[in-house]
Amino acid sequence: MGEVPLAKRTSTSDTDSPIREDAMTKRSKRKPVVLVVDDDFSVAQTLAWLFQQAAYACAMAHTGRDAIDLASQMTIDVALVDAVLPDIDGLETAAAICRKIAGCKILLMSGDPEGVRMLEVANQQGMHFDLLAKPIPLPELLEKVSSLLSQESETRAKGLALAAKRKAS
Repeated sequence: MGEVPLAKRTSTSDTDSPIREDAMTKRSKRKPVVLVVDDDFSVAQTLAWLFQQAAYACAMAHTGRDAIDLASQMTIDVALVDAVLPDIDGLETAAAICRKIAGCKILLMSGDPEGVRMLEVANQQGMHFDLLAKPIPLPELLEKVSSLLSQESETRAKGLALAAKRKAS
């Protein structure tokens, strides 16, 4: 297997492209986009492939900085972020992605006990992310991503209804 670039967009067609245009209107007309952030190349590639097989558009990054750069260029619906990365920890990465993309859902993952401690620190700082322990069973991962996307759809629908109600008044 050849070397994987540090940050790679894996979406395959223009209609599925997560590159930002008019983010809020385009979001409802395209496949949901998952950003996989893991410094283990084989884990990132495997997860990206699994998400693509499950009908998601997918991008991957292997460092926190690359993930944040991608978040500046793409509309991401869910970021699956390893808690322990070589340059910036997963919490900082997740927080930066959330600042760049309002409404992006974050799932942290970790195979290291340090991940649980990091999550406790994040909760104390008002950041609330879910943590999945590696190895993550595929059905559990897909269920969690689907659940997060459903929450986003419900929130968006409520916001649109409220805006329409205000406009009518």
